Amino acid sequence: PMGASGPSALPVSYFLPGEYHCEAKNETEVEVRHLQDAGRTPRYDADVPNRYYDCLAGTYCESYDIYVTTHPDPEVRMHSCYNKCGPEGTGEVWECDGYRDDDASSYALCATEFECQNLCWDLDECAGYDILQSPIGGSVDRCFLNTWQCAYKRGQGRLELGQVKGCFKEVPWRPDCPLGFAVEVQGGIGTSNGQYDEDRLRPEVFRHSGNDDW
Repeated sequence: PMGASGPSALPVSYFLPGEYHCEAKNETEVEVRHLQDAGRTPRYDADVPNRYYDCLAGTYCESYDIYVTTHPDPEVRMHSCYNKCGPEGTGEVWECDGYRDDDASSYALCATEFECQNLCWDLDECAGYDILQSPIGGSVDRCFLNTWQCAYKRGQGRLELGQVKGCFKEVPWRPDCPLGFAVEVQGGIGTSNGQYDEDRLRPEVFRHSGNDDW
């Protein structure tokens, strides 16, 4: 059995974040599913166990980014392109490769992909990130943190196309948890809160069980 918590207004989603637990295996022994599609690359930070991202080059999520300039988390504010590299910024030249004359209304972070991964993972409201790609290969230090509306757009196949790489949090998968898997949603809208049980016929889908008691 396992539980997860995170804000969401979506009735069904397999992109919810979580802290997972299964008595049958050591916490560091995990596998990743949903990463076998052509063009998708799993991202795993070996120094931060259980942080996985499912990335697809050439896609991004428009219009559903987390505003970072005055974000309550100081780490997020620090990497805001405006705060770091704007007229009053204190960032070094090498830290501002992704700066594009951003003003205070900008949603952009001037951060490495590693930093974007960690910032997103630590925010319940973040489903993933988009990072700009260089025409000559590799990533530019400019990224955007996506809200959970982007997970819905991705599930519907409605992501935008561009010279960007879009990455989403990937749920660690433990195939031998005997009682199956569940997701708990807190802080959602209306009746979206509560327990979501795995659909046995479609294991990538979790359906609301109507059970709010864990």
